[in-house]
Amino acid sequence: VEDALVENPIARISAGDNTIAWISKPTSEFKIFWHGETSVPATLVTDMRFTAGLDMVTFQDPVDHGLKVFDKGEVHDLEPVMPDSIFMGRGLFAFIDRSGALKVYQGGQLYTASDFTPDEFFVKDSLVVIRDKSYCKIFHNGNTDQVLSYWPSNCAATWAASPTSTMPPHSTSGTMTTTLW
Repeated sequence: VEDALVENPIARISAGDNTIAWISKPTSEFKIFWHGETSVPATLVTDMRFTAGLDMVTFQDPVDHGLKVFDKGEVHDLEPVMPDSIFMGRGLFAFIDRSGALKVYQGGQLYTASDFTPDEFFVKDSLVVIRDKSYCKIFHNGNTDQVLSYWPSNCAATWAASPTSTMPPHSTSGTMTTTLW
């Protein structure tokens, strides 16, 4: 990735399922390695925020400080202001924007999963689990759906690869299991 004789040539690094992003000290470049190719989406960089995931890397534009995404080899401008936190999943990421809305980027599109900041949310694989008042909602494939009319005491999400799965939509023990295909 980078050659070094004496010191570490990498100022900062983040690795996803199949991507690696880093800032090169010798060249002051922000680099992304994906599918055997190295891209340089930003130069003259000494420090910036970024997170790698499956097929994508989110990063703060070093010039205008907005949110950008490297998604399957292409760079897209998403938001004028970088969010405080980004929660990366498999093929998606979620964040709270400046207005307090919960946004999810998936499949090349930016969605509003909730117009306001939910009580809590977490990202698991390709799901965003949302606590909206006392309801449990799931964001998946561009849609936000209510899956429970309450918030379980222990909440976990799993993803099944086929519709032949026999997992129940929820259990009586208070642990939620959501099966999506």
